[in-house]
Amino acid sequence: MQKNIRNLDNKKNIYDFRVCSYECDLFKIVNNVSILDWFENGRYFFVEKILNEHPFNIFNTYCLSKFKCNYKSPAKYGDILEMTTSAKALLNNKIIFTQVIIKKKYNKIIAKGEFLYEVRK
Repeated sequence: MQKNIRNLDNKKNIYDFRVCSYECDLFKIVNNVSILDWFENGRYFFVEKILNEHPFNIFNTYCLSKFKCNYKSPAKYGDILEMTTSAKALLNNKIIFTQVIIKKKYNKIIAKGEFLYEVRK
């Protein structure tokens, strides 16, 4: 049985950001690839602020092995979004991040994701 190496109950990193034009198509709708990029940024900020580690140290040891992303609603150019990142589990050989992006004005979920990182072999 694996044990948690850190207690991360209720530890979250939350930040706001604005959708930029280069993240959108000609109709000012966000491209899904941008959402994956935002999730990646959220995980890096979580590692820096909550784990007090340099992201290079963590992501050089662990690699993404599985992810699930549910797109719920489109985001548009100029929207103010809120990213929440937490670690569902931080074990000796894996980290599971859960993330949610919401549109602040309407408190509407844009996307949810779960990302499994495992120790490189």
